[in-house]
Amino acid sequence: MPRTTVLLYFTVFICLLHVVTASVSDQTYIDDDFCRARCNVASVNCWPPASAISNFKSLLNGTVYDATDPSYNETYKLKNRRVTKKPALIVNATSSDDVQQSVLFARRYNLKIAVRSSGYSLVGRSTVEGGVVIDLYNMRDIRVNLTSSRNPAGEVIVESGNKWARVYEEVDKYGHRVVVGGSDHNIGMGGYTQGGGHSPVSRSLGLAVDNLLEATLVSADGSLVTVSADGTKIQEADGTVKENSDTDLFWAIRGGGGGTWGIVTSFTFKLHDPPPGMVLFIAIYPLIVDQEYTGSDVLKKVFNFTRNMSQSWGGYILFNNNATDSTGKNFGRITIYMNYYASWSTSVQAEWDGMIASISETPLANIVTNKTSFWDYEKDVPTDSSDGRVYVFNTLTQDDSDYDGMVDTLMTQSISGPAGVLHGCTSVLIGGAMRNNSQEVTSITPYFRNGLHSITCYLFWSDVSKDAEATKAAIKYGDQLKKYGKGIYFNEPTQDINDWKEQFWGPNYARLLKIKKKWDPKNMFTCQHCVGSDEDCVVDSSAQSTLINWSAMMISFLSIINVF
Repeated sequence: MPRTTVLLYFTVFICLLHVVTASVSDQTYIDDDFCRARCNVASVNCWPPASAISNFKSLLNGTVYDATDPSYNETYKLKNRRVTKKPALIVNATSSDDVQQSVLFARRYNLKIAVRSSGYSLVGRSTVEGGVVIDLYNMRDIRVNLTSSRNPAGEVIVESGNKWARVYEEVDKYGHRVVVGGSDHNIGMGGYTQGGGHSPVSRSLGLAVDNLLEATLVSADGSLVTVSADGTKIQEADGTVKENSDTDLFWAIRGGGGGTWGIVTSFTFKLHDPPPGMVLFIAIYPLIVDQEYTGSDVLKKVFNFTRNMSQSWGGYILFNNNATDSTGKNFGRITIYMNYYASWSTSVQAEWDGMIASISETPLANIVTNKTSFWDYEKDVPTDSSDGRVYVFNTLTQDDSDYDGMVDTLMTQSISGPAGVLHGCTSVLIGGAMRNNSQEVTSITPYFRNGLHSITCYLFWSDVSKDAEATKAAIKYGDQLKKYGKGIYFNEPTQDINDWKEQFWGPNYARLLKIKKKWDPKNMFTCQHCVGSDEDCVVDSSAQSTLINWSAMMISFLSIINVF
């Protein structure tokens, strides 16, 4: 066969192959925008020209920053300096319209997107190198509705730029009402809620996702989507409005993780009438005294107490190994910071006193305080505003976990880490009312709903030269802690794990991925270990068969060419 004829047939074959793959692209997620790497500022051939960026800025009420702006160096940083990246553009949105314009702009030029409301993502999900960060900080409207038809105590609509302390203070003005949110005053709405959201009152009132009535988000195609238990309302970019009874997306955002489904601009939460009382119990113990593990007995007794406590108890068990004097022999503090979400009584006091009496060590402090409201309790909660380099690792312990073995492991870790690196843990009391909802209602892992503690430990340092050593130690410690629980809390994740789908979502992952492909087929919203983050070119079975057949033909054709 003449070479010119062979080349002609080969050219025709390639053209036909292109036609076939193009014809199935809409239904199989195979297209150039999705398969090639996203554009970033270093890619001069694809980065939008200055005129396009200028036009984009003119469409917004908010401000767009880049590296030339004087405030950029502070604007781009996250709380965890270890995972800080430098986006090319930071959009400080002031409205849903700003968010829509930003998504459409990023979609048009194939830019990477990250969404930020507080910058507290400990693994850097709220930033992106060389792409676009859409910051919701300035979207802080709060509206209280006491005549809700969906909830007797009313509801509160909060934009995603709010932090929880501001929301608590506002709803407290309405008869000391309560909303389920995070304890740290610096935590925002978005990632916290979509990851599940535990709270100091979750054992009494459930998780944040159990209290979510509605959410509005900007989807990957720029539509404004409102989801609730009643269905989905879609306002497309051209103003067309469509409604249906599909609740899949509402289910997905209730535990499927932030930065994945779209950009949620507002949440509507249930309000609760104030409890008849709220009591704060604090006990403080040393961790290590004269190089002896005095804290071991304390932690074992406290964890044992939590196995059988009523759901009115909530709160935290915290410890760290910070040196407490200059002798080099005394380290750390254990703080038991619990609340009782009901009136004080002699029986409740007896429960607490019984736990204290069971501990061989004498507490450094033992304080009981009646609070007038949830906000009265929350406004005094100590929060960590320090910035540094941190690696966290988490596990969700269950009723039958080996708590004594876990304590022994944590105590060993507290003295075996790299020099100059702080080690600590925070255990959040979960369970109680969290278990009242069935597993199918939300997309969180069953191990979260059925758990007893969400234990997050960390290594913290400031010297960048310790990154490799500290990270290696943290990964080792995370593997050790993981053995004592089942599942990992998505919002406080161990960063270096291979089985993240199982750990974060368990049996819910397959359904979540299906919803992801429906709402974001080009993977516009992606982040570290988020649903679909490992997907490249996903092909359905029929299209895959077609491509396999064409590939076989290609091999045969090349064999023929080789003969000639």
